[in-house]
Amino acid sequence: MAILSGTRLVQFIATFNIALAYIFLTAPQKFADHDMVFILGAAMGLPPSPSLTTPSTASSFTATLLLLLGLTDLTASSMREEISSIYWSSQAPLRFLFFALLTAYSFLGKASIIDKNLKNLRFVTGGDGEGLHNSALFTWGFLNTLGWFWVYNVQREERREFLGRVQRRREAEEERERYG
Repeated sequence: MAILSGTRLVQFIATFNIALAYIFLTAPQKFADHDMVFILGAAMGLPPSPSLTTPSTASSFTATLLLLLGLTDLTASSMREEISSIYWSSQAPLRFLFFALLTAYSFLGKASIIDKNLKNLRFVTGGDGEGLHNSALFTWGFLNTLGWFWVYNVQREERREFLGRVQRRREAEEERERYG
């Protein structure tokens, strides 16, 4: 049995996204200046996000998407156990994969070799997806990757326990029908 249930973990992730939506709507610089964003960004050699200095159209749109993501996750986490187990068993691995790929893309960027001389091997970024190569997106993606991996593992454990309870219930009903 896990310390936190899969439903509770999903609610934490949803609440995190809703809180982040509020921050992106009111003061995105708070997220960009957060110690965790700075430390992870510096450790990975990622630049800070210059577009998060003041609220903008892009940060408002991001806030809207984060709010939608958080509210739909909170709604889906309040479903009955049978339905919730099936839903999150399919969602958790997909979201883990999505956020892992997003985090990897944010870290790697669109690097291309511009100097093929082995002594002066350099990488340059630019073009499509340049705005995704920053410490803020990397941190958000990394935290979501960790969270969804945790949800995935807990969901697998809970699903085994749930299927065991269903099997025991069926066996008890079959015995009652046979002897009763």
